[in-house]
Amino acid sequence: MNDQTNDQANEQLVGREAEQARLRASAAAAAGGRGSLVLIAGEAGVGKTALARQALARSGLAVHEGFAAQGG
Repeated sequence: MNDQTNDQANEQLVGREAEQARLRASAAAAAGGRGSLVLIAGEAGVGKTALARQALARSGLAVHEGFAAQGG
């Protein structure tokens, strides 16, 4: 993770305890060798990326991040 990603992972998330707990459980299962797929959906700007980054930053897992841009 780069410095910007680390800063975003350290943001304070309010009211996301249940979501964080589910992501921590999934990350712990992955670290233990049990893979799964986690999808996070929601409106733009509600904190999906911050939620995922925070959970992954604390997981101890290797993180590789990418993005896609719409082309024309």
